[in-house]
Formats: sequence, C-alpha cells, structure tokens
Amino acid sequence: MVRAITKDGFIKFSRCGFFFVTGVLSQHFTILTDTSAVSAVCSLGPMQFSDKYPDINDLVMDVGCTTDKEVKELGIQIGDFIVPEGNFKAMGKDNKYLVNKAWDNRIGCAVSLRIMENLKKE
Repeated sequence: MVRAITKDGFIKFSRCGFFFVTGVLSQHFTILTDTSAVSAVCSLGPMQFSDKYPDINDLVMDVGCTTDKEVKELGIQIGDFIVPEGNFKAMGKDNKYLVNKAWDNRIGCAVSLRIMENLKKE
C-alpha cells in the first residue's frame, strides 16, 4: 500500500503479508488508483549504488516520475493498493504443473471461498 510519495517521485510502501526484500526488486507491480491502474517497478531508488543490504524501508516503487507533483498527477495517493503482476504459466509434460506469483496464497483463497459457498447451502 502507498504510504508516502517522495519529493523526487518515488513511492514508499507498506507491505501486507510477507516477502523477501530481494525477491521483489525489479519486479513489476500495478498501483490501483481511484481512476486508473499505474505500472510500477520495485527499485532501490537513490540507494541503488549503496553497499548496504537493503531493508524493506529502502525499497520504493518507481512509476517513471521525477517529482511528487508528477506522481500525484497520475492519481496516486496515500493508501492506494499496490499489487504484484503475476505471470501465470503451465509447465511440464502435458502442462500439468501450474506456476504463478503467490500461487499458494491464491489457491488457498479460492479453496476457502468454495468451501464457504458450499457451507452457505447447509
């Protein structure tokens, strides 16, 4: 979720759930505003040339802006949701293996919803 917009056009964010810091660097995300979906990439921003191991608070979303005014003109505000872009793929012989980002969580949610739908009938 967007928690701050820096003067130089980067977006600070809070995480909901767990991920490894190094696992999200250079990954693509979508910021959901009230009026649109804005493409973003996770970056170290100005810290990218540091020798320090990054912490979650060092990560930023880069939407291709150089000022906070440009970011706000895209409609991005504090509290907007940021979601990872998944690349669903079928793999292996007969495409029987399915892969996607956070697949275990998504399958868990789908199964839970199906169970609730079925229990509603009881």
